[in-house]
Amino acid sequence: MEKEEKLQKLFAFAEELELTPDDIIKGLDSYNPIGDSCLSKIVDRETAQPCQKKKVGMFYYAEDELFSEELIPNKTVSGVVFHVDETGEHGLVVLLHQVQLPWSSDELYVFKTNKLNGKKNTRYILKTAKRLGQKAEAAEYCANYAYDSVNAGEAFLPSIDELKYLYKNKRLVNEKLALIDGADLLDGWFYWSSSEYSIYGAWLLYFGNGSVSNYDKDDYYYVRPVLAF
Repeated sequence: MEKEEKLQKLFAFAEELELTPDDIIKGLDSYNPIGDSCLSKIVDRETAQPCQKKKVGMFYYAEDELFSEELIPNKTVSGVVFHVDETGEHGLVVLLHQVQLPWSSDELYVFKTNKLNGKKNTRYILKTAKRLGQKAEAAEYCANYAYDSVNAGEAFLPSIDELKYLYKNKRLVNEKLALIDGADLLDGWFYWSSSEYSIYGAWLLYFGNGSVSNYDKDDYYYVRPVLAF
């Protein structure tokens, strides 16, 4: 769709709301500059939403990649934003459910994991587990997560550094999770990361005080899937 045609659609919608083009331009001053992809999202939805900067504590709706500061009635919320980078466009969402599982009851050794990128770590863990015919319960739970409009294969086990972001904003995230029916609050206990410590151990973050530890991979601790946007 050409830009001119997109603008025509946008201003036609604005006219229905009794808004002028100047009103739209002024209203977008607090947001990022609009590109073609962003404008497409505006004119193709029933509700016009500018491409706003994301904020920690926003609700995320995976079915149409929407973000909102308040719950939207009659829509399925998928998670809560817990980290946003300096651009305001990319970050991480914590999903609504958690379980207690071992990192790997077979004490799988991957070697390639790091402290920074949980998405890559999860891919390496699953690939290695499949090749060796071993279990990797924590990563498998996250990769198979398919609730609240999230598709299997989208979520991952966060790295230890990504868990630090989650702990940093634990209070606000829990306040938002408490507003969602059926969502599990972040507990004050240990959470597995996708970052290995050794052949036998992996890194965890204690959500009681934010300390980092490592324990045997076959121990049971919390597993909380996240998404990147």
